[in-house]
Amino acid sequence: MKTINEFLLTFLLNASWQVALIAAAAALGYWLLRRTLVRYRHFLWVAALGLSLVLPLVTSVRQGGSSAATALPLPQIALKPIAITDITPITSQTPAAAWKSTFQINQSVAIGLFALYLMFLGYRGVKLFRAWSRTQAARRGAIPIDPMNRIQAIVASCQQAIGVAKVSVVSSRSLRAPATIGIRRPLVILPDALVRDAGAEALTAAIGHELVHVRRRDYLLNLIYEIVFLPLSFHPAAALMRRRITQTRELRCDELVAELLLHPEVYARSLVQLAGSAMPFARRARTVTVGIADADILEVRIMSLLGRTKISVRRTRFFLIASLILLALPCAAAASFAFHVNVHQSLSQEPGSQEPSQRERKARLIYHTEPEYTEDARAKNIEGKVGLSITVGPDGLVRDVEVTKPLFPSLDQNAVAAVRNWRFEPYLKDGQPTAKQMSLEVYFNPQSDKRAGEEQEMKARAERMDQELKERIEKETNQEVKAKLEAELVRRQEERAKGGGYGIEAWAYMPGGEGAAKEREQEAKQQAQLASLAKISMDQAIQIAVSQSPGKVFECSLVGERWEGPGELAKPSRVFYHVVILTGDEAKPTKTHVLVSALDGTIVKADREERRREAFTLTRQPGESRAINGGVLNGKATEMPVPEYPTIARAAHASGAVTVEIMIDEGGNVIAAKAVSGHPLLQAAAVDAARQAIFTPTRLNGEPVRVTGVLVYNFVAQ
Repeated sequence: MKTINEFLLTFLLNASWQVALIAAAAALGYWLLRRTLVRYRHFLWVAALGLSLVLPLVTSVRQGGSSAATALPLPQIALKPIAITDITPITSQTPAAAWKSTFQINQSVAIGLFALYLMFLGYRGVKLFRAWSRTQAARRGAIPIDPMNRIQAIVASCQQAIGVAKVSVVSSRSLRAPATIGIRRPLVILPDALVRDAGAEALTAAIGHELVHVRRRDYLLNLIYEIVFLPLSFHPAAALMRRRITQTRELRCDELVAELLLHPEVYARSLVQLAGSAMPFARRARTVTVGIADADILEVRIMSLLGRTKISVRRTRFFLIASLILLALPCAAAASFAFHVNVHQSLSQEPGSQEPSQRERKARLIYHTEPEYTEDARAKNIEGKVGLSITVGPDGLVRDVEVTKPLFPSLDQNAVAAVRNWRFEPYLKDGQPTAKQMSLEVYFNPQSDKRAGEEQEMKARAERMDQELKERIEKETNQEVKAKLEAELVRRQEERAKGGGYGIEAWAYMPGGEGAAKEREQEAKQQAQLASLAKISMDQAIQIAVSQSPGKVFECSLVGERWEGPGELAKPSRVFYHVVILTGDEAKPTKTHVLVSALDGTIVKADREERRREAFTLTRQPGESRAINGGVLNGKATEMPVPEYPTIARAAHASGAVTVEIMIDEGGNVIAAKAVSGHPLLQAAAVDAARQAIFTPTRLNGEPVRVTGVLVYNFVAQ
C-alpha cells in the first residue's frame, strides 16, 4: 500500500506542473502552425495529450540510483577479544539520483489523498459510462431510412469520392445532429428531421463529413483519447488539450470534405444551412460518438474554409520541427526537476526524541557478533588487525565481505564470518535507503583479561543484583510483588551478614542466572497477558496522562491489580498504564505518577512527589575513590551484550535510541545503571544489558577511579 501511495502521489505531483508545461509548449507550437494544414495542428495536440500521461508515469516509476555514496566514519567499538578501529569509506561515488527533491508526507494524509483521487476517478468514470450508454441507446434507436431512394444517390457519390465502402446510413428521431458509431461495422446516424427537410447540398455536407470520420477511424481514436484523458481529468490544461483535439479534428474533416467532395464555399454554405436548421453546433449531452456538430466553433470553421492561405512546404517543415522541439522541452525539464513523494508512518515519541524520518542518516552499527579467537592463533600468540571491505545493502544487511589486509588464515575466516552477521541502520540519502560500501579493521589479541578471582566476580554481580532489586522495589506499584521483592532483599543481606558468601544460590538470582531468566520469563508472560486485556494503546495512555499532567514522559508500563487464580493462571481484575511524568527544573524535578485505566482511558490516580534528580553523585564518601566523567562509553567496553527486544515492544513497534547512564567501579564493573531517555518499553532491556557490560579498569595518576558516563543502544522495530 505504501508503494502504491508513493507512486500515485508522485504521479499527481509531477503531472500538476508537467501537464501545464506541455500545454503551454503545445499552444506556442499551435500558434506557429496556424497557417499550415490543420492535420499538423491536430497531430500536435494529440501528441501533447499522450505526452501528458506518459511523462508523469515515467518520472514516477523511475527510481533513484542505489550506488554507494560518501559516508561518515563509524564510531570506534571495542569487542572481546576484538576491537573495531575507525571505519572509513573506501569509495566516494555520487549517486545518480533520479529525484532532485523529495517531499515527506504522513501515511494517513497519503491514504486520504489516495481515497479522494479514487473517488474523483470514479466520478469521471461514471460520466464516461453514461456517455457510452447514451451512444448505445442511439444505436439501438436507429431505424432504416424510408424512403431510401431519396438519399441513396447522395450516399453513393459520397462513398465513391471519399473512398469508404462498408458503412450503413440510418436515421434516428432521438438525435439532433449526425453522428458516427462503431469500429468494425461503422454506422452513420442522421436525424430524422435532416433526412426529411434538408436539401441536397446540406445532406451531401453532413453525409460526407461523417464518412470522413469513418475513413479516419475517429470513433476508435476518440475512445482512446477519452481513456488517456481519464487519469488527467483533474487538470484544466488536460481538458484544454482534449477540447483542442476535438476542434482540430472537425477542422481536419472539413478540410478533407472541401478537398474530396464539395467546393469550400459550397461546403461553408451547407454548414450555415445545417446550423440554421436548429442543429446543435454547441455543447450538448455528452456521448462517445463523433459528428459534424462536435466542435462549437462554427465561425472558425467557416473562416477556415473561406480564408485558406497556403505557405511553402519549406516553411511548413520548419514550423513543424520547431513545434516538436518546443514539445520536447517538458521532457528535458522532467528529467531534471522531477519530484518524489515519500510516505512515512508517524510514530508517537517522547518530547525531545529524534524524528525517525530523516533525509540523510549514517549507516550505524546496531548489532554485532564476536569472532572467535582460534586456538592455532593463540598458540602462536597472533595479535593484529584484519582489514575488511564490506557492502551494506539498503536493508542494513552485510552483502559482501572481502579481506583487504590479511592477518592469519583462521582469524581472517572468523572475522569474515562474524561480520556477515552484523546489522546496520540503513544508510539514508535524500530519505531513501541506499547501499553503502565501507572499510573496517578488526583487532585480535589473545585473551588476557581474566578476572583476578571468582569471589570478586560473584561479589560484584551480587551487588549489582541488590541494586537492581532496590530499583525494582522503588518502581513497583503492585503491593504483593513489592513485598516479595523486599523479603528477598532482606534475606540476601542477612545471609551475607552471617557469612553465607556469594554462592550458587546467589548466582541463581543474578542477571543472566537461571532464577533471573525464570523471573524475566514470568514477567514477560504477565506483560503479554496485560497487553491482551488492554483496550487502549500505550501511546493513547501517554497522551491522556500528559493532558492531565504536562511534562516529559519518563516511564510507562502496564500493571495489574488484584491478581486472582493459581500460579500462571492468575488474572488481574483491573489493568492500568502506570505513567511517570517529570516536570520542573532538571536539578530538582517533580515526579508525577499517573494511573490510566487500560480499559476506558480514565485517569484513576495522579500523585505528585518531590524527589531529587536520580543521577549519579560524583561526591566522594570516606574511603571511596573519586569518579570521573567518561562521556559516551560504547567504544570503551570490552564486553557489551546486545539487549533483548522485549515482546511487548515488538508488538507496539517501538524503536529508537535508549540512553542509559551508568557508573563503573574501580574493577571495570557496572555497579549502577539508569535509563535517562528513550522509549519506555525499551528502557528496561537497555538497562539490563548495560548492567552486564564490562570495561577495562580506569586509573588516574596510578589511582583506580570510578567512571560515570552513558551507553546508547539503538533498537530497530522488528
